[in-house]
Amino acid sequence: MVVKEPVDKSIITSFLRAGFNITPGALSFIKNKEDPTNFANILLHSFNSAKQRSTITRQMLENIDAAISDLMKDVPSTTKPASRPSSLLTETVEDKHKKALLTRTKTVKDLTPDKESIPVEQQMLEPALESPAFQAVVEAVSPVGSPVLANTTNELDLTSKSVFTPLAKEYSPAVKIIEDCTGRLKNDGEFSDFSHLFNDRFEKLKNMFKNRNDIARLVDISELATTGKKSEELFIAGMVIDKKQTKSGNTILEIDDKTGRVNVILSTKSMDPKNLAYIILDEVLCFKGFYKDGIFISNEFHWPDVKHGRQPHLSEDDLSILLISDLHVGSDNHLSDVWNRLRAWMRGEGTSDKAKEMAGKVKYVAIAGDLVDGIGVYPTQEEHLVIKDATKQFEKAAEMLGEFPDHVTFIIAPGSHEPVRRALPQPATSKSYAKSLYDIGAIMVSDPAVVETHGIKTLMYHGESFIDLSIDIPEITHKTPELSMEKLLKSRHLAPSFGKKTELAPDKRDWLVISEVPDIMLTGHVHCNGVKNYHGTWLVNSGCFQGQTDFMKGLGIVPTIGQPNIINLKDFRLTTLNLTG
Repeated sequence: MVVKEPVDKSIITSFLRAGFNITPGALSFIKNKEDPTNFANILLHSFNSAKQRSTITRQMLENIDAAISDLMKDVPSTTKPASRPSSLLTETVEDKHKKALLTRTKTVKDLTPDKESIPVEQQMLEPALESPAFQAVVEAVSPVGSPVLANTTNELDLTSKSVFTPLAKEYSPAVKIIEDCTGRLKNDGEFSDFSHLFNDRFEKLKNMFKNRNDIARLVDISELATTGKKSEELFIAGMVIDKKQTKSGNTILEIDDKTGRVNVILSTKSMDPKNLAYIILDEVLCFKGFYKDGIFISNEFHWPDVKHGRQPHLSEDDLSILLISDLHVGSDNHLSDVWNRLRAWMRGEGTSDKAKEMAGKVKYVAIAGDLVDGIGVYPTQEEHLVIKDATKQFEKAAEMLGEFPDHVTFIIAPGSHEPVRRALPQPATSKSYAKSLYDIGAIMVSDPAVVETHGIKTLMYHGESFIDLSIDIPEITHKTPELSMEKLLKSRHLAPSFGKKTELAPDKRDWLVISEVPDIMLTGHVHCNGVKNYHGTWLVNSGCFQGQTDFMKGLGIVPTIGQPNIINLKDFRLTTLNLTG
């Protein structure tokens, strides 16, 4: 007995062998046909085979089917099929028309035949070839490979007659909240809460060192006097509580763990001075060296860092995430004209076929804080507000986001301007202020938060500690947020230094430890665009949608306006849009 292959598997296999992906919606559309297998075969014999994997969607098939149906109304009765059941072995006249029409989509791209060489029936169907449905049938998708920073795109002035066929519409949202402190913050209001916070941080980061293959057994500081020998190399881990420079240029650190303190000498002869400049207070480091006369002489040190050569996760679904921050809705400096260009791009209005295809894959929009300008954030703010009520600012923001295609899911974290507490971590903006955002289905998360979309993990953090880093590390400035992000990822903590401009709230758990390496890290705050791929993680700060304010001028910040970034979840390529040209 011969067991037939299931229809679903047979159709999917046929498309894959021909060089095409097929979405669940497209598969369902084919299965609803009277003869799914025959219909699929007609399509496969008509499309160009693809050297690179391409995607066929339900909307593409609906457009094709609708165009054929409209056109068949005008076909003379003498060419219509006989009134008998269609056969799997005998092709009806209607089948011939469909096949001829679909084949023509291939012919017009590859050949320019003489009029006489085209069958009469096909000549009658030629007007349909000019319809939008056939101008955007299939385009090849970029192949999977090493992350590549795409060229900045500025295609808003290019026009096309093709219809907007968003691939993302065929997929249901697949969002998991991996880390979110909202409703989970616990403290007793005592000084001991800070002790819990730093102990939790130390243990988590120390365990990262323990799990590394290049680090041998860690020794507690209290064991150095009895364990350490002049000729024996040891590894110790500790939190930096003081940092000094000697006259000879060496660095002396005072570190501690739960058992004691020790001074560590780092020589510029054995270490890069640039790396030494990146050591800041309160971060946890691991040192390799010798213990002598009450001092640990180190010839090597490590941050918790990210494993070199790490490969990012890749989604099976050809979808994208749009990364933005700092809209500052309600401010007189909010740039509505630039925002409207993004809205038009997302809706596929007046853009090229390539731009439509890219926009149609955007399933998620992640916003890393300062969606609104807020109230009372700085002394003279009221003079620069066009909306002076926080709730109404959120209502306006919801109205703006609501003009995006309805298949898009928004993931929104607070920043330094939202009506939440200033100290980190910040819970999600409450419904009492932002009911309008909850009403449009936005997913409201804390700052920081980790969300997973189709298997890709994104760490969202507004970036409050960037100011401290720019003060402590000479190489880092407001113009280089990607260097700040790299530093935080190396330290595996979002705000390592305590007691500076960044306010930290005590809790029994340190929510700012980067326990799991994200595939994407999204920040904002400094209003400058910065992008870098660091060991498989995209570091992205997408600039802003606000002009330069007096406060920014005082800090010397020249904002990067209207340059949102898009990352494809399947091939992990990043594209930066330019909405200002």
